[in-house]
Amino acid sequence: MSHIQTLHEAVNTIAPILKHSPTATAVIKGPPGVGKSDICFQIAAKIGIPEDRILRIHINDYDSIDFTGVPSITPDGFTVFNPTQMLSMFREGSGPGMLIVEELPQSSNAHQTWFAGIELERETPQFKLDPEVRIICTGNRKEDRAGTRPMLSHLNDRLWHFEISSDLDTWVSWASTQPNIDYTDIMFLNWRPNLLNMFDPNREANPTSRSWTKVFTQIPKGLLKDKYLEAAVAAKVGEGAAAEYCSFLKMFKQLPDITQLIKGTANPKSVSIPAELPARFALAGSLVEHADTVNIDCISAYLDQFQEKEIIMLFWSLLVRKEPQMKNTSAFTQFAPKNADYY
Repeated sequence: MSHIQTLHEAVNTIAPILKHSPTATAVIKGPPGVGKSDICFQIAAKIGIPEDRILRIHINDYDSIDFTGVPSITPDGFTVFNPTQMLSMFREGSGPGMLIVEELPQSSNAHQTWFAGIELERETPQFKLDPEVRIICTGNRKEDRAGTRPMLSHLNDRLWHFEISSDLDTWVSWASTQPNIDYTDIMFLNWRPNLLNMFDPNREANPTSRSWTKVFTQIPKGLLKDKYLEAAVAAKVGEGAAAEYCSFLKMFKQLPDITQLIKGTANPKSVSIPAELPARFALAGSLVEHADTVNIDCISAYLDQFQEKEIIMLFWSLLVRKEPQMKNTSAFTQFAPKNADYY
């Protein structure tokens, strides 16, 4: 198999190839929930393809005839194939676009044969694809037991093969822009990064970046204090990961009163520092939520007392993503020169 890359590395490898050579076709493989589909959209953005010119096709949802065109008989007795709208939007003259073909390794020989033809010839019986249309594919690996089958050898030979692994930095960069994901949740996965993606095909529920995102966004906030929370989380990520997440949330009971820190009026040295490492991560996440230009000097002075430099780094990284103007504060200008390698 190909060299394994993080999501960030894969984007920065594949995008230049597809930008330089529109006829190059990549296939991205990885475990379920790792973010294969998401990076296809990131690659399209890097190339400069607008969202309304991206078509995502789950190839197994269609018969191969849906791509070739439905046949009909003309008055002269000839058979013609009537093109479907989904591919005709990429016909010659339509301009740049991207066709994302999902689950190619899980598709039938008939589907793979059709795809091998259009990948090579870049045309259907009715029209040619625009020269600026890119094609990219995704799929799972054999060991994922997701219905993957050996791909046809001539099709394999025509593709650029990439395998991706979990990438905490890429997920954090995305999650920090989502208003419905709490920074405390982001801090949890920074504390336990190995839980970001631990897919096991023998389990029904697995901790993956997709599963965690659903836990963080689909469970009502009121359930966070409910006795049923662990059961709800376990239904999505499994019992072990759920127990760790719920234990992390319980650490909030150890957090000191940060009211005066939020007001910016506290003596930073008078506010206690949690004894447990998970609680310090959780506290930093909470402070990201509340930091502003009024209290940042007070909060920064408090965090400077933490022994874990990575917590301070993560705090600033999340904060400037959330509020870019925080880079103009005196607290940041004092922090940044000491950590120039990081920023």
